[in-house]
Amino acid sequence: LDRPWKRMYPDIPLIRYADDLLLLCRSPEEAIQARESLHRLLRPVGMPIKERPTSAVRDLIAGAEAEWLGLTVRRVTEEMTFAISDRAWRKLEEHFRLAHTKPHSSVRVACMAPRWLTAVAPCYRSENRKDVLERVFSLAKKYAFEELPSRKELCGMWQRSYARWRKLLKRARKG
Repeated sequence: LDRPWKRMYPDIPLIRYADDLLLLCRSPEEAIQARESLHRLLRPVGMPIKERPTSAVRDLIAGAEAEWLGLTVRRVTEEMTFAISDRAWRKLEEHFRLAHTKPHSSVRVACMAPRWLTAVAPCYRSENRKDVLERVFSLAKKYAFEELPSRKELCGMWQRSYARWRKLLKRARKG
């Protein structure tokens, strides 16, 4: 998918994480056309696009926001900003709740928080880190888990994940 897309549409970046796709277009019209082209590329291999064009296209320039991979994406002035979506918080809480149903629940939870923060790495700069970590610890405590790494360790892991994300972003911009 990546190579044919880049050959056919070099001016429309396709960001892909497994089967979650994001097209960065300059206008809603271009987005609708690009989505249709993407649909034509994916249909023969049996990969349908889940959302309809009317619900999938977001005009960030007009002030809309988009949710993708647990991130809420907005455009503020000339920059894209990322926030942790409500859905991502609900999923983290659900993982804490379900951890009790699996063996070695405390070990699972100790690994869960760093993995979750890695997934929301783009939010490191725009979120209040102290508040985010407090909420993570509060959710863990709600489900009787106190085996998390320290706040300092978690923040360091989150920061390193953000640095890796910035490197990938820089590499992607170079093409």
